Amino acid sequence: MFRRNWTSGLIVGLIAWMFLGLSVQAQEVERVSLEELKSMVEKGEPVVVVDNRPKTEYDRQHIKGAISLPWQKDVSDEARRILPKDNLIVTYCDCGPGESDSADVAHQLIVAGFDNVKILADGWTPWLQAGYPVEKGRK
Repeated sequence: MFRRNWTSGLIVGLIAWMFLGLSVQAQEVERVSLEELKSMVEKGEPVVVVDNRPKTEYDRQHIKGAISLPWQKDVSDEARRILPKDNLIVTYCDCGPGESDSADVAHQLIVAGFDNVKILADGWTPWLQAGYPVEKGRK
């Protein structure tokens, strides 16, 4: 009986640690509001907007000026080479509360040495619903 309860407790603890660990990582990355990003894009400020949704969704429509970097377990070496380390990078996805994909990519970029990375608060759907600048097609 003790062995089964101990094993069950360990498994539950590990699962909780995994989820809480990911949540803490996401919370460490600063958010930028929809309005702040819209203002930066309209003013032509040196911000790199990174769309972490699947490429097919990006090709349909994305934030004006965004580049496509779909979520992957590990950010590619090519992505690390093409993204400027001296500009603000804002990641976004359409994952709902917590923006899990964009938070994960943002965290990976920070670990890779990018110092100025933020996550778009609320993500893609509220941006689109607000009527903020979008474009279609590949980039």
